[in-house]
Amino acid sequence: MNETLIKWIHSVQDIELPGINQNIERVKSLTLRPEIDMEEISKVTELDFGLSLRLIRRINRIQSHGGRSRINSIKQGIMMFGMDQVRDLPNKLPTLESINDNPTVTYHYLKLLKQSYHAAYQARQWATMSRDEDPSEVFLATFFRTLGHMLLWVHSPDKMLQIEEMVSDRGIDPVEAQHVIFGFAINELTRELAKLWNLPSLFRESLYPENATHRRVLLVVLAVQLSRSCDHDWYSRATRMIEDDIAGAIHQDRNSTVRQIHINAVHAAHITSFIRLPHPASRLLYPAYEIDPTLTHSTDLSSINHAAVGSEASSCRLQDVHFCLAPQLPIVARTLKRMLAHHDIAEKDLIQNTMLALHDGIGLNRVVYAVPTNRNQLKGRSVIGSDNNPIFNQFSIDILPGSLFEKIMSKPTTLWLDDHNREKFWPHIPEDFQRKICNSSFFISSIHQNDKPYALIYADRHTVQCRLDERSYKLFKRITTEMMKCLNRPRD
Repeated sequence: MNETLIKWIHSVQDIELPGINQNIERVKSLTLRPEIDMEEISKVTELDFGLSLRLIRRINRIQSHGGRSRINSIKQGIMMFGMDQVRDLPNKLPTLESINDNPTVTYHYLKLLKQSYHAAYQARQWATMSRDEDPSEVFLATFFRTLGHMLLWVHSPDKMLQIEEMVSDRGIDPVEAQHVIFGFAINELTRELAKLWNLPSLFRESLYPENATHRRVLLVVLAVQLSRSCDHDWYSRATRMIEDDIAGAIHQDRNSTVRQIHINAVHAAHITSFIRLPHPASRLLYPAYEIDPTLTHSTDLSSINHAAVGSEASSCRLQDVHFCLAPQLPIVARTLKRMLAHHDIAEKDLIQNTMLALHDGIGLNRVVYAVPTNRNQLKGRSVIGSDNNPIFNQFSIDILPGSLFEKIMSKPTTLWLDDHNREKFWPHIPEDFQRKICNSSFFISSIHQNDKPYALIYADRHTVQCRLDERSYKLFKRITTEMMKCLNRPRD
């Protein structure tokens, strides 16, 4: 794990996120009634990040000690709590009003809370439409996705404001900005706290990009994406593409899906009206401008070239930003030193260290560790650097006869697809994979163990301004080669 991240986990692990005073007082008053309405308490609690997090942390701790399964929804948790515990739930919980007097921080915290509820409400409705076994579990997993962001707005608002400035003023990708300011992606902090605090399993699963292949996780990710995108513009190309993905995920036609999404947004806006900030639903009133239909459908990338990647003629979601992830070469050096010095690195640690060296060390934006399946495919087992792209996160490659990947996997091979060899290799890459990656330049390395295909490592830079370079390729090749040597060393 990133050493900087470890230090941050230690500094924030005991923090309780604040509740909203109105919600806390409402829960207190409901528990004083002769007939306690658990349903109503559940509804108020799920409007409040602080109350919800305290409830789930407490009850899962109790359930875990009792050897029983964990609670995965607010309503289930409230019903399982005893009356004394329900009454105690809001007591001494810090409020946003009591711990903060900065209106800017308050604004961002409440905006994020409203956005989180909107996303969770959407996800629960889609899960219900899809006849999910537990839509409330999908709600909670979506609601908690902003945990790290909300915690850092409370704990380190100055750094969060720096990230806001980099994203809004300089057009930098949010995840890359987080790496610059904190040294890690905020989702990584959320992921570690979710494990430390024993939070619901679906929520934890949703924090790993490679799990977007699972329908329930995909609903969570798409809801988070939609809530962010529509907060800027409901009628933008980006929002329309997300709506297409949602329609596919719930197996509905586009028009009925969009209509339901808009209805959901209005309902969520009414429910969270106690937060005196504009809701994304208000933006539905903005006049929709005409959309070029070619921008809402996948285009043929068979003739793609580097200049066209990310252009308005393509459905690829590249960002035209003047920013590159800065390499941290000491991470590369430490990883290589460990690979050369130790003969007993656990496979899980070896993969994690390799991914970290490629992403943080070399500064490659997206890195995937994929393994062969019995369906003649390569499927992503670990993905880093693409939290905001559920399509890419469903990483898979069909190993077709005569394709580039059949040849690559036949023996240990490292390749840099670039301007010099694209004409030769691009036609032999499956079209579905071309559409997924939306990129025409990448590094790949096939890993063999005991002379058999074992894995494939893929890496790229997914911004218009940041190109792959010779030094990065040499380091990529060195790291993946040493990783394969480690896998093939005799174990003690």
